[in-house]
Amino acid sequence: MKRFVKLGVAALALPFAGALPMQAQIPTLDFSTMLATNQELASSACLAGRCGTPPRQAPRRGMAPPPSFAAAAIGRPVPRGAPQVPLRYVASPAVRQQVVADLVGRIRAKNPQDAQAIQTAFARYDYARIYDGIAGPYGLSGNDAGSAMTAYLVLGWMIANGQQDVPAGRAAAIAARAQVASTLAESRAVPREKWAELGEELKLQFVIAHAGWLSSMKENNARPYADGIARQFQQVYGIDLRRTALDAGGLHRPG
Repeated sequence: MKRFVKLGVAALALPFAGALPMQAQIPTLDFSTMLATNQELASSACLAGRCGTPPRQAPRRGMAPPPSFAAAAIGRPVPRGAPQVPLRYVASPAVRQQVVADLVGRIRAKNPQDAQAIQTAFARYDYARIYDGIAGPYGLSGNDAGSAMTAYLVLGWMIANGQQDVPAGRAAAIAARAQVASTLAESRAVPREKWAELGEELKLQFVIAHAGWLSSMKENNARPYADGIARQFQQVYGIDLRRTALDAGGLHRPG
């Protein structure tokens, strides 16, 4: 997304990477802070499809993670012309504030300085507006849990594989959303009343991951950041992004 790469982390234009219809700025945070924050947010039970259960620790070395609904979407057939499954929700300001507050609370126990930096950033800047500016042009609308999960998966795939644009552009994003939304709609892991929590956590995680990506490029640390994102998806969601392809058919195993 050379559109995905130009909305701003301070002086950097932060989009999925290119010229976007809107520009937004958030304070500069170093890539290691962003990666640690992103990993902490990924521990949310709702993001891995276990809403209402305690956050899970990453599996020990050599142990495979249990499958997530996100992993189940990879390779799912997308019938041509099939209608999109709506997973819309209403996100109140209170829900968005709580999502940020929960993240800050978890970080504060480990690193008060990072927690303060994140709190300051998102007290001043609206993560939902930044998300819409980056993901909206790809057909991934704001208050929709399926679109938010898709945007995060696609961004993770781009970072892990060193890509700054989405292969097949909007068509790939729409196909991937069809895979994710149909899987999520059929799953009992995330009940409808949790869609707002899931969607907002994903949008916040998307913005943090994107900001860290841009900071890592500015600091010449893109490779370790990409490795960290790839490892996180493998450990938390059971998805090997580097053995996953993205094209007009969506996300699937190569071959």
